[in-house]
Amino acid sequence: LDEQFPMVCLGACENKYFSLHLIFGFSKLHTEPSCIPPELQYFQSMVHSEASTSVGASDARFHAIPQLDQELCGIIRSQLFEAREYCLEYAWSSGSQAGRERAVRYWRIFCSLLGLPEVISSHQDSWQLQYFAAFMGLVWKKTDGTSGLAGTTVEQQISQVRVWLSEEFGIRVLAFDALTSKVVKGLKRRRKTALGMMHTPEVTYRFKQRFWESQNTTMSRLHQDMDSMRFLMLRRISEMAATQGHNDRYLLDCNVTFEGSIKVWCFWPITKNSRNLSRAIDATCSSFFHRMVRRSEENKKFLALNPQFDEKRLPFFHLSGRPIHRREIEKEVKCVMALAFAQEPAVGHLDPALYRYNTHSDRKGGAIWMLDTIRGSEFYVRYMGDWKSLAFYLYGRVSRKSAALIEHSLSNALNSLFSS
Repeated sequence: LDEQFPMVCLGACENKYFSLHLIFGFSKLHTEPSCIPPELQYFQSMVHSEASTSVGASDARFHAIPQLDQELCGIIRSQLFEAREYCLEYAWSSGSQAGRERAVRYWRIFCSLLGLPEVISSHQDSWQLQYFAAFMGLVWKKTDGTSGLAGTTVEQQISQVRVWLSEEFGIRVLAFDALTSKVVKGLKRRRKTALGMMHTPEVTYRFKQRFWESQNTTMSRLHQDMDSMRFLMLRRISEMAATQGHNDRYLLDCNVTFEGSIKVWCFWPITKNSRNLSRAIDATCSSFFHRMVRRSEENKKFLALNPQFDEKRLPFFHLSGRPIHRREIEKEVKCVMALAFAQEPAVGHLDPALYRYNTHSDRKGGAIWMLDTIRGSEFYVRYMGDWKSLAFYLYGRVSRKSAALIEHSLSNALNSLFSS
């Protein structure tokens, strides 16, 4: 085989059989495999050769194709397994993989300790998943010492187990198990004290901006600019800050460019839904636009004073070259939102005691404000926020005000329709 398959790749390879973690680059920083193993190259040539001579062939012709050497088949199957894993690396974020692994690990241990099969395949076995959901939602002890995970957390774990059973064993649990969803629903309803998710009202956005502007510190300016990017550009927190499991997504200084004095373009090689995503903010958003210009100039000064720093790795939003972490942002914003409600209790700020804030609240609030304020902005909001599914219409909620605008237009359209 050494003579039959000389090494052909972009870099020198010492071992005859080596992991495709190296062969395929196995890193989201690479967009193309760095080296294809010779066995797969040979296999591709054989498939191509047979395909070229089998146009319109009969079943007998396909059945007559000779199998490759058994040892070679084993090598190729192993390499194709690694190729599949390479593709899945792009399909799943590291955070999603960690969540899947954790949920399936708990499920398999749960079943093993009780002497139950971990692969359920019929209605008669579905009670296991129902018991597992109840166990995690009522009994599981959390790090703070309390018992029972949140219903939404249990729902995510059950979903991960179902996906695992579907992808690994071809078992569609929902086809024969409707009761586990009811158990999860009961867990969610049981938590009557759970806070609803907050969306940031426009008055709160204005308060935050003015507050941080008045502070006029390096950190307050960072918070002000990142807050605008979430609210006005509808960006996710992972696209501007370090987050657990998504540290390869935040905006880099080298990926921010200016179209004269008209637009500032931001480019992300990887986001939750897209690759090579570009979005711009117009100079008509004068305050935010000029702050982006100022930040870009400050970054140039930082690089000039720190020549040892890799300019291609500098976060656009940073503190001495370090990206801001999501936890820092959430902590600061919660404090400012509480201050807003205390100082201006009657102007529309949401009570932090009744609603739960996270960094998605700003993106959500910006979408709702645009839908409320700008007629026909749905296409722009969906484009700007990079929403892929129709869940966007639930996420960017239709308010009474925007609904009234549509209903008025609908009424005029119906009158026109039936008057002709």
